[in-house]
Amino acid sequence: MGLYSQIINLKIFIETKHMENKPIGLTNDITDECIQRIEEIPPQKSQHDQPVLTDYQIHKTNSLYDSMDIDKWAEALASEEERKEILPALISIVAKSQDMDKISTTLRAFMFAELPEELILLLEAILFNNELLSSQRNLQNLLILTAIKIRPEKVMSYLTV
Repeated sequence: MGLYSQIINLKIFIETKHMENKPIGLTNDITDECIQRIEEIPPQKSQHDQPVLTDYQIHKTNSLYDSMDIDKWAEALASEEERKEILPALISIVAKSQDMDKISTTLRAFMFAELPEELILLLEAILFNNELLSSQRNLQNLLILTAIKIRPEKVMSYLTV
């Protein structure tokens, strides 16, 4: 359970305990202040919170990945909404894939679409999660070169891994 979910559960617990012992209309300033502070905390994702993927998203991403068609990729990546929909499933797929042709086509599509942030996410998934491809020099170089352009502060961490 994520941090935000735990905070919401705590808020509900406090409200129900607070209301059991008090007549309606009376409030406890301390409890109200705590609840207000809890509500101000922005939701955060922990490392363990994974996006929930629907069967449709997984199927759509798999068919796109398997097609190896740059035109289909260009169409899918043109829409920001569709890009956000397929990216989590795609990261999962490339992290497990062993097919260099499909990975190459996918990475080229992201380069042609000029999506360096997403490209870095894919390269990180491949290089840090895929044992067979983690030593691929071309992929490592692409990650470093892309990071130099948009995330220079991360370059040293990529070089030391």
